[in-house]
Amino acid sequence: MIIAKCIYGRDVPLFHKKSPSFLVLLFDYQLLTVARPPFSPLGIIDKEGPGGTFLQVEHTLKHFKEIWYPKLINRDTHDKWVRDGSRSLGEVLNERVKWILDNHKAEPLIDEVQGKIEKILEVAGKSQSSAQ
Repeated sequence: MIIAKCIYGRDVPLFHKKSPSFLVLLFDYQLLTVARPPFSPLGIIDKEGPGGTFLQVEHTLKHFKEIWYPKLINRDTHDKWVRDGSRSLGEVLNERVKWILDNHKAEPLIDEVQGKIEKILEVAGKSQSSAQ
């Protein structure tokens, strides 16, 4: 609900039939890109623990100049944001979701994966017909 509140300025149940699920998924993805390998220092954080220092760790030395910039969250000054149209996070997410739905082309599944999916569906179909 925190994310929905950020997007809409009010609580929206995430699993409600009217929930903004594509928007929430996209926003979650944006947040999770911060901790994606190979840049994820989560193991180092666990190792160093509270009060630990990361300055001598190889990961820090290798990545300290890299700065992560969000692609969906506006980091401009308020004046520039207003000049550029004052689009809310919800509007930006909506636009991006529409673009993804209109333009994304999924890679075809490899034959092995396609075969496994077909077997699962076949078993599921048999169990559906026996349950009726």
